[in-house]
Amino acid sequence: MTCLFNGTTVQANYINSQRAFCASPENFNSTGRVVFEFIAFNSTDGITPKLRVLQHFLIMSHNSVNKVNVASEKSLLLHNEHVNLTWPAKLIPDKDPSSYKVDILMYQVDIKTEKWIPLKLKLSQDNDGFERIKLPSQSINSGPTADPIVFQVSPANTVTPRDKRQIAEQDEQAVKEWSTTFFLTSKDNTESYFENNCKNWFANQDLSKIQSIMEGLPPCPPTAYQAGQPNSGFELEDFFIFDEAFRNFFHENTSACYRQSTFDDNSGNSAGQQCCYDNNGDLTTNPKSGGTLDIVAPSISFIEHMIEDVLPFLYCCKGKVMDNCREYYYQARPSDDGSRYEPPNPACIYGDPHLVTLDGLKYTFNGKGEYILIQTDDNSFTLQGRMEEAMSMNVGTPAGATVFTALVAKQDNSDSVQFQLLDVLRPVVNGEVLYFEDLDEEPFTNVIVKKGENFSYSALFANGANIEVFQESGSRGNLFISTMIVSLPITFKTRTIGLMGNYNDDDMDDLKPQNNEQIVSVNSTLSEIHWNFGVSWIIKDPQNSLFDYSIIDESSWESYHDPDYTPVFEPSFSNPILQEEAEELCHGDPFCLFDIAATGDIMVGVSTFDGGQNLIEIMNASQPVVCVPPCVHGACVATNSCNCDADYRGDACDTLIEARVLETVRISRIISSTQGFVLIWQIQLPTIDGFLLNVFKVDGQNTISLVKQKDVNSPVRAFHVTGLKRGTLYQFEIRAKNGDRYGRATKILRMF
Repeated sequence: MTCLFNGTTVQANYINSQRAFCASPENFNSTGRVVFEFIAFNSTDGITPKLRVLQHFLIMSHNSVNKVNVASEKSLLLHNEHVNLTWPAKLIPDKDPSSYKVDILMYQVDIKTEKWIPLKLKLSQDNDGFERIKLPSQSINSGPTADPIVFQVSPANTVTPRDKRQIAEQDEQAVKEWSTTFFLTSKDNTESYFENNCKNWFANQDLSKIQSIMEGLPPCPPTAYQAGQPNSGFELEDFFIFDEAFRNFFHENTSACYRQSTFDDNSGNSAGQQCCYDNNGDLTTNPKSGGTLDIVAPSISFIEHMIEDVLPFLYCCKGKVMDNCREYYYQARPSDDGSRYEPPNPACIYGDPHLVTLDGLKYTFNGKGEYILIQTDDNSFTLQGRMEEAMSMNVGTPAGATVFTALVAKQDNSDSVQFQLLDVLRPVVNGEVLYFEDLDEEPFTNVIVKKGENFSYSALFANGANIEVFQESGSRGNLFISTMIVSLPITFKTRTIGLMGNYNDDDMDDLKPQNNEQIVSVNSTLSEIHWNFGVSWIIKDPQNSLFDYSIIDESSWESYHDPDYTPVFEPSFSNPILQEEAEELCHGDPFCLFDIAATGDIMVGVSTFDGGQNLIEIMNASQPVVCVPPCVHGACVATNSCNCDADYRGDACDTLIEARVLETVRISRIISSTQGFVLIWQIQLPTIDGFLLNVFKVDGQNTISLVKQKDVNSPVRAFHVTGLKRGTLYQFEIRAKNGDRYGRATKILRMF
């Protein structure tokens, strides 16, 4: 028996005549769906396949569930340091943890090959859930580095095959447990080489290209509330919430960070946006706390993200000279200030059904059949909906109104996502029904499908389109799609047609019929809107339908197509008791009253009212914020309200809290002598804590390396540097210290 994971062969383990198990191969650098194939060979020759099963499963990031804990308040660990590891001792179900040993390994990134290399720390140790280990004395990489590492604890090879089989009996049990990511370096690196690495890295950064990449990414929402909306296009970094020490190591004094949902579309565009928020939930752009541009988003390549984005952060922001963080790292990996942010305008369908266009126009349309809801002018994105007739409270009697029972969406280079009422609402991707028994989300080609509460689902496409779908049931248990919310980024403006209108901030032209320039007035009757606008968007040719009919027996485009269907345009109450209940429930909401009158079903009205309230909440979160004048050094987080960087104040964040030390120190003279140099400098600030003196050797390729460093904890004005070699080019740097800020001045001279 053999298992293949995306073509990687793993030997299957026999349990009994009906069961076998395979442990998936370690895969650190990619997540998402992989093809799983199980092959059982003929026992007579061992070559001929007797059984072949093809399915899919999902690889998740090891950071998503971390059970090996490292007792350290810092994420930067040192060579030869001792650390304490803890883990849940019950690695094998229904077996006494003390009856088997464990192996403890550390995986370290090889920078050259971009692969994780396992290092054995301790083997066959007692499984008591605790071990104190000594970290390796040196790196597998050459030169001064900070290596990404993770720890792994697993049952030792002494575990019997029978015990290992038990693991397959428990879906939630893992053969191996992992830690979160740490970084391993030497003490000498943190004090000297980090700054050298930072400057050499910065010298190779193309700032104009970085600015161009930044402008092509979605801007940060001004508040964490907006970033947390399902239609924001950003996802909460969960491990930042649960691991406060890890969050503060990378982003000090923040409450949450969100990352742009990114897709590996093979276009070569691997960048992503990160946005961080302070304890008030406001966007922060402070160095050492603000989010940053990712040249390689971690969802695209975890290792490349470490090399391109995280290691430079360590070199520039975690070395001894902390101001390198502002001066170098945040120049090349800037924080977005949210000034370009425009909240997505949500369009909505709710009730039986009522529509709200992308420009906010509300109208009612009870069509029957399959309709175009949104279609772009270049057909790069399409959203279609299916409406069927609703039943009234009188069993078997049509209500004279319709409800949505299915939706389908696709962008030009994505998988197709259909939301279909079956036993309950289910997502269907390329004809395969998804059940989400163990997962909350699943990525596909240029679209991510997520599971919400109570059989609600969403689909986020690579182009930024986001669709949320909710189900409800009437009083007789009949299911219907109660609400659908679609949000489009501003790149869709002036490019959409269909029942959801022309997205251009003008609701007066939203009722434009297909293939007809005559726009229907927004003041038209329901009958006029139905026949002159709505029905024109019915899908007239099954070749233009995106729906998959194979998942429902005897289903076809013809079985739903009914352009001549006539609904009840002005329903009225025939039961005064029902009318009184409806008026009390609906609080004057005309759509809620309409639906109860049409169907006679209070539960349908409840769903419509709740859908309207949900839309109001989303619309409130979608209100733009503008600061006049704009925030110069900070983020606009509410109308005319700036969240300023630490060094600035004022309504527009344009006033320095104090004169920047950076601009108040300069090297006035360097006197050469046979023994070395005497540096003399001038300082303008009255209060100085001391100075940091760095001397770098400059080689022929203009690469610098630190050769001397002196920390002067007194406000002197001169210092004698000795021990330098004649004929060598040196860069002298003096930094004036004022609290946690540094001023800086440099000069390059040759020793004669």
